[in-house]
Amino acid sequence: MTPPFVDVEHIRRQGQGGAYERGVAYFRDGAVRTVAWDPGSSVIESVVDGSARSSYRCRIRLDIARRDRPIVSTFCTCPVEADCKHTVATLLASNRLAEAVPGGTRQPDSWRQLLASPAGTEPARPATGLALGVELRQRVRRSASRWAPVRVESASPRSLDQLGSDVLVGLRPLERSARSDGWIKGTVSWDVLRRAGNTFEPGQARRVGECGPRQSASRH
Repeated sequence: MTPPFVDVEHIRRQGQGGAYERGVAYFRDGAVRTVAWDPGSSVIESVVDGSARSSYRCRIRLDIARRDRPIVSTFCTCPVEADCKHTVATLLASNRLAEAVPGGTRQPDSWRQLLASPAGTEPARPATGLALGVELRQRVRRSASRWAPVRVESASPRSLDQLGSDVLVGLRPLERSARSDGWIKGTVSWDVLRRAGNTFEPGQARRVGECGPRQSASRH
């Protein structure tokens, strides 16, 4: 059976705290493996690929008669359990099936409008979240010569055992992965945060950037 269409604005309100943006990324990546609609119970069920080779089952109950709030409840076997990125991706995939019915009624805010930008414009990209990563580093000299340069490298139990314990604590910016929802090094750096027009949330970029090394004063 063909599932009913759910307005994208209802899906957006259901996926709070960044779940909507990450669910869009999952849908774009084809993470939704199966979608099934049971008209008797008004339930959408799906299997969605997650991170680390895991997959999750979603169950979404609808009440189309409630036009202001058609999504009654959501459930997912992921750790978040409800209103997560997997349920967002499921609803977007369900809308695609709803629109694929020959002769079906075209809905105003479709999944196609979500993914395609209007002519002559760029699609709006959600701001990427930022965090501070704490890293244990050590000063090492990779040569027996006393004149060899001392470098600062990331420390590990093995390197600490082999190269000494001249250690220090360092900070580096991390960005949230749209796919795994985890914190990764990605493309962010102190220099990137200082540049205008980056894709990160402005307030976070400013605060995280203040924790980085100071820029050298220009010489005249």
